[in-house]
This record gives sequence, C-alpha cells and structure tokens, in this order.
Amino acid sequence: MENINLKLLAMLRRELVTSVGCTEPAAVALACATSRRYLCDELAKLSIVVSKDVFKNGFKVGIPGSSQKGLFIAAALGYLFGDSETELEVLSGISSESLPHAEKLVKSGMISIDIDHRYDGLYIKVVAEGDHNSSEVVIQHEHNHVTYIATNGGVIFENLNAGNAGQPNCQEVLDEVSPERIIRFADEVPIEDIAFIYDAAVVNLEAARQGMAQGWGLNIGKTLLSIDDGFEGSSTDLTMSGITRASAWAAAASDARMSGNSCPVVINSGSGNQGITASLPVLSIAKDLGMKKEIVTRALAVSHLMALYQKHFSDRISAFCGVVTAATGAGCGTAYMMGGRLPEIEDTINTALGGISGMICDGAKPSCAMKIALAVQNGLLACVLSLKGKRITPGEGIVAKDACTTIRNIGVLARDGMCRTDEIILQIMLNGDLSSTSNVGPSEESLV
Repeated sequence: MENINLKLLAMLRRELVTSVGCTEPAAVALACATSRRYLCDELAKLSIVVSKDVFKNGFKVGIPGSSQKGLFIAAALGYLFGDSETELEVLSGISSESLPHAEKLVKSGMISIDIDHRYDGLYIKVVAEGDHNSSEVVIQHEHNHVTYIATNGGVIFENLNAGNAGQPNCQEVLDEVSPERIIRFADEVPIEDIAFIYDAAVVNLEAARQGMAQGWGLNIGKTLLSIDDGFEGSSTDLTMSGITRASAWAAAASDARMSGNSCPVVINSGSGNQGITASLPVLSIAKDLGMKKEIVTRALAVSHLMALYQKHFSDRISAFCGVVTAATGAGCGTAYMMGGRLPEIEDTINTALGGISGMICDGAKPSCAMKIALAVQNGLLACVLSLKGKRITPGEGIVAKDACTTIRNIGVLARDGMCRTDEIILQIMLNGDLSSTSNVGPSEESLV
C-alpha cells in the first residue's frame, strides 16, 4: 500500500474514536481524571481554565450519567469516577449512586471554571491541589491529546505538538491529499483494513435507535418520521413529503431567478428570495391541506409581517442570510394556518432561529436555492415542533426567554457581530483563496 494510503488509514483510525457524551465536557472530564491520577492527595481545590470555544460547547449540553448540563458536573464526575485510560469514554459507566457524590463536590465550591481568551479552539488546563501536593494537566489541539502534565511544579510530560506520539498529524496528512486522492484511497484500500468504519456506523445507528425510542431532547428525529403520517391524536396532515414539496417550490423559484430568468417576483425586505421564501411554502402546505383562501391569505400576511419584523432589527444586507428569517416567517404563517396562536408562533420563532441562524450570506447566486430549501425545512420543522409542544428552551445558545428578545439578539448578531464575517466573505469572494496568506484583506484595486 502506498505511503499516503497508510497515513490516511492511520488518520482514520485516530479520528474515528468513541466518545461518551459531548466531546468538550468529555475532554474536561478526561483532564480532571488525569489530574486525580497524579495528585496523590486529598482534593482541596480544582481549578479549570478553558478556551471560549470549549466553554461555549460545554455550557448547556447534557452530561452522561446525570440529568444535568454543563462543565461543572462533568468535571466532578470525571475527577471522582473517570478512568483516564478510557480517554473520551471517561464518562461511561457512571452509575446513579455516583451522582450525589459529584453533586456534593460541585456544591462544595472546590471547583472553579474560568475562560482564557488568549486561546482559540480547544484548550483545557486543570490544576488539582491538595494539602501537600498539586498536579497540572493540559489538553490542547485535540480532545484526547494531553500536552502537559506536572506534579508539584515539576514537569513529567510535555508534548505541545498537535498529535499523539507515533501517530500522524492530521493537518500534515491532509496537506498531502486532494479529493481525487481521497477517491483513489477509497478505491484501493483493502476492504478488511477499513471494516472498522462500517462498525463505527453501526455504533452510531444504535445511538439513533435509542433516540427514536426514547424522549431525548426535542425528538427531532422522531418528529421527522412521525410527521410523515401526521401527529398521533391530531387532525393535522402536514407530512414530510409536504415539507419537502414546500421547500422544493420555493427553491425552484430561486433556481429560475438566480439563473437569469426574467420572471417577476414579489419581494420582502428588499429581497426577491425572501419574498419567495415567505410565500411559496405557505401556499404549498395550504394546497396539500385543502385550506380555504381566506385562512391562507391571513397566514401569508402573518408570514410576510413576521419576516419584515425580524429584518427590522438588522441590516437589509449583511453576512446573515435573510432567507432564515423569511423561512421563520413561513413557519409562523403555517403554524397560524394550522391553528397555532401566539405561544406556538413564538416557539416557532425561537426554534427556527435557534436552528440555523448561523447561515451566512455570500452573495446572490444559483446556489441560494439550496439555502432556501434548508431554511424552509428548518422553519417548517420548527412549526411542527411547536404544534407538538416542543421547542428550543430559553438559555440554549442564542435563544432568549421570549421570541422578541431572540429576534433582537439575532439582529445584533447580524448587524454588529457579523461585520468582520462580512469582510472575510467579501475577501474570499474577491480573492478566491485566502489560505496562502496571513494578510486577509483585498487590495484597494481589487475592490474597484
């Protein structure tokens, strides 16, 4: 086998590892478990410093072995019961009997968690202190990559390189390949050498089956299946095929106008794509359900007004893709048409905006149709969830306590927070490739 194939295979084996729970809390738990291993003393204080990205990703996520969320309980469970040899499975096998002890440690105030803004990406430092000894552990670059261990100030292990000893650096390997080379690898590698990849998929399938069988989170997967036959105990006939059709009609209109067709469209917020997105999904669902013209007209009014209202708080043109808010409006209009009122419509807004609010606008072009299709499906799924009493709850990410605050927050994000994003998008569009230079900024000539 060629050397590059061997490297790719080794990289796959390294990357396709098992993790129990979200990997950021698991990495914190791993660092804590490792610190306990080297402390050799009764714990008096556990000081944790993480990058903003680790903190963000671990802040509201559920932790295995508990009904709680966040890094504090993950740290406590990892320190008290984690096996550092299991790496990202460190939180596996946590019993119900273990949880009270972890909760007691959290409540004791011994654990502190701070953010170090000097670090981007993945960075975790844990300092465990006892009456006589101390230990320090750093995980950096990758979730299971311990880069530093010290006891009582003396360094016993240090490896600052991105990658574990004896294993290929993923970035260096990927620098050597291309899409064509990856296809060649898939063509040439002996099937027995990559059997583990299929096994990994089977592991993930079991997780999906459990998600379907039990009431986890918002039940999005189960909801997507259930809406194909309508809700249990409900008179609605909104189906998955109906949602697909709704997104298809909206996307088709964009296909035409973004590719040069001269057909007129009615705009919303200064955008034809947003006008399409706010109207055609509602019409499509109405046709499927046989709705009367009056209720459809009212629903369309709701949709357009909700779209306009959201855009009021942000610039008409920004790095924030406007079809997200337009599709949220369509979700609101559909919820209204199907009997939903303020609670359901507010939940539709929060859930839709909490879903794909990060979609960027990188200029008008034929591929906008793909963004419209995704946004419409997101908006209508939010509608379905709201009618089932499901929603993204306040405090999850950027979702606020009420829809109006969420909309305002999105406006600030689009207007102020994404200014630099807009600049970079423009630079990429103008220059094509910014990866070869650290000076990300087009020349004045390129802007003419």
